Amino acid sequence: MQIAFWSPNHGQTGTTSAAVAMASMSALMYNFKILLAHSHFERSTLESCFMKEKVHHHEDLLDFSDNGLDALKRLAKNGRLSSGMICDYTISLLANRRLDLLQGTKTPKPMDTQETLTLLNQIFTVASSDYDLTMIDVPSGTHQKLTRKIIKQSDLVVVCLNQNKALLDAYFSSPTYASMLNEKTVLYNIGMYNKDSRYTLKNLAKTYGMNNIMCIPYDIGFMDACNNSRVLDFMMRHLTTNSKNKHRKFLEHLERNCERMMKQLEKTKQEASIDYA
Repeated sequence: MQIAFWSPNHGQTGTTSAAVAMASMSALMYNFKILLAHSHFERSTLESCFMKEKVHHHEDLLDFSDNGLDALKRLAKNGRLSSGMICDYTISLLANRRLDLLQGTKTPKPMDTQETLTLLNQIFTVASSDYDLTMIDVPSGTHQKLTRKIIKQSDLVVVCLNQNKALLDAYFSSPTYASMLNEKTVLYNIGMYNKDSRYTLKNLAKTYGMNNIMCIPYDIGFMDACNNSRVLDFMMRHLTTNSKNKHRKFLEHLERNCERMMKQLEKTKQEASIDYA
């Protein structure tokens, strides 16, 4: 099944860090094969959360043209992409394909061309058969065709917001967002959450009618781990510590979020089966 992580606003709601955190925790909690990807141009901060960029003779050793989306797009274009091939062009972050990272494109070509949209559709369709979960960090807003396409084809959309009232008011009063997400299964995630704000989850749910709301609290240790390309190390180290660990609340929220996400996917799957029958 496919999950899109999306925000109406760029760089304010922690969309990429939410995708990173939720994919990592899901991989550690469940015996699933998970693919984590993004549809941004060139290398995004998503990739740097797991691996450092190595430079040798002024060239990136992680040549995107030989793996990631660029390589898969060539295979799809030549009619050679088939089930079981996606993993050969990813970076395995955990054993047994529990978490694979699909690097983004490095080509200067626009991502919104019809050819690219068709090729990416083929790639993510194959990915859905190869992996139990495909989690995609998509560009913010609604202006890109690719964003709208991925959201339309996703089984679940995690809408990333924050505790900024102006942003929340703008989102919930926008007919554009309502139209794009019409008939989609949505979970609202409040990023960088501060429990001391007056805009608590309870108040937000009441004010904006968000029954399906969750949050990821701000945690400096996690943010440092993202900056140092050590997200998985951070999580595995602190998941095994006692309840007095200062990062425990953050991790408990992630665990509950993942459980909620899986329950929502299962519900969506059951509803789809009923409709098909």
